Amino acid sequence: MLGEAHYDSGIHQLEEDMIKLVMPEYLLHELLDIRYYDPRTKEVSFLRFTPDGKHYTPINREDVVCKQELHRHFVEWAEKYGLFLVGMDLSDAEHDITGEEIRSRKPHYQLTNQSPEECVYRERRQGERMVEYANKTSKPLIAIMGADHRRPKSGIHPILQRNGIQYVCIDLTRKSRTDGR
Repeated sequence: MLGEAHYDSGIHQLEEDMIKLVMPEYLLHELLDIRYYDPRTKEVSFLRFTPDGKHYTPINREDVVCKQELHRHFVEWAEKYGLFLVGMDLSDAEHDITGEEIRSRKPHYQLTNQSPEECVYRERRQGERMVEYANKTSKPLIAIMGADHRRPKSGIHPILQRNGIQYVCIDLTRKSRTDGR
């Protein structure tokens, strides 16, 4: 698990160095929401999402597409190293569903994507997605997320531990890492 500060291009080289070192089959990333990129076909598709055991299917493409295209460096890594890119966060529709559920219980709760209540859902998704793809490959995985999601009290850790997944957390946001070490 690599914890990053999103949109900090200064850590992309560190992330690529980790990819070269580990040579995973799958690169999971929070910013890919529920998208899947196949470097062989160069096609983006959408993963099915299942919050709390209920199956939701996208109503339309806008319902699941992140507000931006895939970051260029993701695609470059996928094609250079033969990586499948896998989203590991909630879709926009799921954010809406979880937000409605939280507001129904706590009408005055200040809700953001980083609110602890919202992170319960997001980190469950991230942990479950890591387990799913760890079970699809014999190679190690790399999962990149905001550094806060890999904190000690993150909901990801119990999911990985319960499923016997061995892992290491690396915080790429530490000041000592900005000098390239």
